[in-house]
Amino acid sequence: MCERCWFLPVIDVATRCIVGYHMSQETNYNQHDICKAVKNTILPHRKMNYTLKDLENKDMDGFPSSRYPELEYAMFDEIMLDNAKSHLTDHVMDTFTEKLGITLNYGAVSTPETRGIVERFFKTIEIKGFHTLPGTTGSNSRDIKAKDARKQAIKYGITFDEVCQIMEYLICEYNNTPHSALLNRTPLEVMGERLEQGMLPHIASDMEKKEADRMLFFDKEVTVRGSIKSGKRPHINYLGARYRGDILSVNYEFLGKKLFLRIDPDDISSIEAYSEDCDYIEKIRAVGEYGHKKHSIVTRKLAIKYANANKKEHSDFETPLTDLEQSLKKRAAKSKKARTRVDIMQREQDAKKKGPGRKKKAELIPIDPKAREKDRALDPKVQDMTSEETWIHMLSNKERRSL
Repeated sequence: MCERCWFLPVIDVATRCIVGYHMSQETNYNQHDICKAVKNTILPHRKMNYTLKDLENKDMDGFPSSRYPELEYAMFDEIMLDNAKSHLTDHVMDTFTEKLGITLNYGAVSTPETRGIVERFFKTIEIKGFHTLPGTTGSNSRDIKAKDARKQAIKYGITFDEVCQIMEYLICEYNNTPHSALLNRTPLEVMGERLEQGMLPHIASDMEKKEADRMLFFDKEVTVRGSIKSGKRPHINYLGARYRGDILSVNYEFLGKKLFLRIDPDDISSIEAYSEDCDYIEKIRAVGEYGHKKHSIVTRKLAIKYANANKKEHSDFETPLTDLEQSLKKRAAKSKKARTRVDIMQREQDAKKKGPGRKKKAELIPIDPKAREKDRALDPKVQDMTSEETWIHMLSNKERRSL
């Protein structure tokens, strides 16, 4: 499901090669989407598993890091962006310039011709790709192709996953198609020729690899709350939720002290906590449903907004994420925005799980009493012991193991 789809490509000017990209379902893309596009450019490209019937057997090395292993973790010196607000945030500037050493070039305002290469790529993708699909809205509101676009999309059941697969294939095809500006060579061929000539890019160091992988993370300073008198264990408050940890919650010496949080905006169910000296303490988890379901900052803010609008209590026993999702599902039949948000929430909860779809529920295997007695009989020392003697025997074994 998708109300609007944003496509954020990164193109190498010298070779016209698309080196990475990101697709966003949000109504408007933000600073985190920009970072994801650059992150996907630096990290080795992962081949997509096509589920569309016509694309299943069309496997090709369409990205530089796939074709040329020496380009894995390749860095670039400069990146050109326009003057959109998402590109001008402190997080984008600090991450690119301070952590990755990339120079930002925003160019002149209202001069798209300075970015003619990427604009030409957009036109190629539109003409040879998405304008040939049912459900296209065409080039503008007067385009005849836009007629009944919504009905066509519903009729053929076009999903966001399918759009992503089509985009992946179109990029691979583009990188393997001869260009007149490249003397009828493909972008990947030109990239290979430059490598043979010794024009190797800077490869990220171990520290730069770590920063690239955690590019979305940002830091926040907080104060540890709690009270010995009232019996409130040490915790921190962040965005409408309390966070606790095995170490933090039992050490009252943290009370009133400053901590630094390392936050992943895509999943704030748990957060990394560091001391004032930047020493890692532990990963703390939100109390209640916020700590049991993976969700982004955007989703948390929507859940808080919905709870406030419906005058719901903010307690550890409430289910704000479930309430929001159920409300969105009720409105999904008539609202594209609600359908999109439900799909985003489900993707967030399924993120980083191995294999397609959700994890299978654990199976409960009943214990056979006879088998249990059989296992117990294997140890003659325990067989004739009383319960107290058995307990002492277990403790002595535990002590010997610890030594």
